Amino acid sequence: MSRTGPRISLCLIARNEEAMLPDCLASARQAVDEIVLVDTGSTDRTMEIARAAGAKVVEMPWPGDFCPPRNEAARHATGDWILQLDCDERLAPGAARVLRAEVRRDGPVAGLLPLHDAASLAAAPADVVSGRARLGEAIWLPRLLRRLPDLAWTGYDSVTDFLERHGLSARWVEAPIVHLGAVPELRRARGKSGRNLDYLGRLHASRPDDLYVCGLLAQELLSAGRYAEAREVADRGWGRIQAVPPTRVLGRLAVARALLLLQAGDGAEALVTARAAAARDGAHPDLSWLEGRALEELALRTGDAGERERLLREAEAAHGAARAGAGQRRADASIKGASTWLPLAGQGRVRLQLGRRQEAAQALRAALAEQPGLPEARLGLLELQLAEGDAAGALAGCEPLLDENPDAWVLAAAAAQALGAAGDAQLLAARAAERAGRGFRVPHLQARLRELRGGPAALASPAPPAAPVAAPAPRPAASTAPARRFAVTIVSPRGYPHAEGFREVAEALHHGLRALGHDSVLGTDLGLRGRQHLVLGANLLAAAGQRPPPGAILYNLEQVQEGSPWFSRELFELYRRFPVWDYSRANVEALVKLGLPRPLLVPVGFVPELCRIAPAEEDIDVLFYGSVNERRRAVLQELSRRGARVHAAFGVYGAERDKLVARSRLVLNVHYYEAKVFEIVRVSYLLANRRAVVSETGCDPAEEQGLAGAVAFAPYPSLVDTCLGLLRDPEARRRLGEAGLAAMQARPQAEYLRAALAEDQEAGRAVPRAG
Repeated sequence: MSRTGPRISLCLIARNEEAMLPDCLASARQAVDEIVLVDTGSTDRTMEIARAAGAKVVEMPWPGDFCPPRNEAARHATGDWILQLDCDERLAPGAARVLRAEVRRDGPVAGLLPLHDAASLAAAPADVVSGRARLGEAIWLPRLLRRLPDLAWTGYDSVTDFLERHGLSARWVEAPIVHLGAVPELRRARGKSGRNLDYLGRLHASRPDDLYVCGLLAQELLSAGRYAEAREVADRGWGRIQAVPPTRVLGRLAVARALLLLQAGDGAEALVTARAAAARDGAHPDLSWLEGRALEELALRTGDAGERERLLREAEAAHGAARAGAGQRRADASIKGASTWLPLAGQGRVRLQLGRRQEAAQALRAALAEQPGLPEARLGLLELQLAEGDAAGALAGCEPLLDENPDAWVLAAAAAQALGAAGDAQLLAARAAERAGRGFRVPHLQARLRELRGGPAALASPAPPAAPVAAPAPRPAASTAPARRFAVTIVSPRGYPHAEGFREVAEALHHGLRALGHDSVLGTDLGLRGRQHLVLGANLLAAAGQRPPPGAILYNLEQVQEGSPWFSRELFELYRRFPVWDYSRANVEALVKLGLPRPLLVPVGFVPELCRIAPAEEDIDVLFYGSVNERRRAVLQELSRRGARVHAAFGVYGAERDKLVARSRLVLNVHYYEAKVFEIVRVSYLLANRRAVVSETGCDPAEEQGLAGAVAFAPYPSLVDTCLGLLRDPEARRRLGEAGLAAMQARPQAEYLRAALAEDQEAGRAVPRAG
């Protein structure tokens, strides 16, 4: 393992880790020059495995504290730097190269590495690091440390004292660690909660003024359901915050105390706690989400309608602030999903109470896209379904959610009452009241339960978020407009597979119409009667030997380009005779310049049903799909020449194409001509599935500006370098994918369709009604 340059020592402590140790050592083999393992009493093959890997093995009895064996390992290390790992951790692919480069740089005494909690033991490292199989967001921890004479672990397995002595000298290092120890079944099997409680209890007793340890103990007690003990520890610690040095953050303690206060229904003090910690230590998604939850609690308690609306709007803003923290580097985080699915669900709840149903549905579906099965989001959509008048559907949807929490029981009771089943409603409400002490996931359902039972009830506020369970796709929210009957129809000539390129846009339109409460079918049959056809691929009608049915709307998906073979005299005649929608503002203006009636701009938008590409091992660096001309071929060949694994596909659609997308680190979009309309038709589906996309800039600056940060735009000469830079930076690709999904979620297809259909009606076009 010896190499030139600064040497790195891998330091571990272990006890009975024969199952986990081999993969840990294998992942670090290229990153380190020596291995030092301190064994604290193994009775299995742990030491044998370590010695076979060339490790220096030191034995010592378990002292009841992680710090002494950590310090013993450092004492036996000879490297210039120490890499600290635990046996249930692995370096992600590519981390070794980053670490080798980092130790050659001058400067800080520590490197902060991102720790990614795997959602399952079987998850591929790439899926964990990308976020597809991760619990919460990455936490950045000091794991690469200069081996200086004063290096020591103190307190709760911490090097904070060491860093403070050196002016908190640390640098972000993009060398991901995959942590398996947070997987729930592994935690249970290893009894981690009991072990941590014992350790933290003893440590807190010996260091009562260490508020970081105090916060950790309060959180562990809270997780174990020992609320009274947790509250006592948290309150005692909170009373000492004035004595804490400004370099020590209060995050863990503040989070534990605020959650406990919310569990007890004290939203006012929870709000004070969250805001005090943010004022002292700076904004953090954990604190912003807690502020939003506290404001929701206060809104629930007030009887003043104006004050309630003000508090709900403040709660919405606080949840938005938490969401804005998504993807940011954090050295400490306590609440899984505090910058992703939890604030989205919070925004959905608040908007539902404010009567903004469509916005509520969008936020709730976005939360489900982030965290499939999230109970808070599923409950919100069921409440929305009930508000739209579908009591029977809401009642059926409640059934799989009837558990030890009261929320689904409350909604089921309200649905039964709406259906006239008073006896069932009374029974279900009683069941909800029996469970109210466990806390509500959806705070305002407390008020609904009080109404169902005819008066106030002694109810607690929501408990801390529970682990999500698997769930079916949510039903779309309906519109209050009269239902209409549509057929989203793809023109598909026999023997022409490329009409499938319209499929995902057709699905977005179909699901968007259904989300508005309309009756929609998706297919290729232009002869279907009794429906207004929304036709995709009108340029293929002549090849198919077909004509649009009366009342059809033609949705143009071709780029209006001089010399394009699709824009024939016959097509222009159809565009004069039928209403036309177009996805691109540039296309609209180009068609007007050609003397055609102004088409209606209906952008390509987002529906959650298109978030469906399953993760896979990424063995393709750059994927391009579409026809290849000289300007596209030149980019692909240069990428291959410079070492990238490039795959070009043509005529591949549906599941076969999705498999290629899943295997690709990034997808490249190059214009066929030198200046084109941006290919949102193709790219939107990739963004909805969190794929990193590199795209050539073009003549559509408005569309590109709207997707800035969500797509890696580059001029044609810079495409290769942009791709190679992203291939070297997995975290940048992950951030790009997350930003892409967020950008699409901000483009709700249902809202684009709502506006278009309203304008369609104002124009006096005949539209078939449902029924």
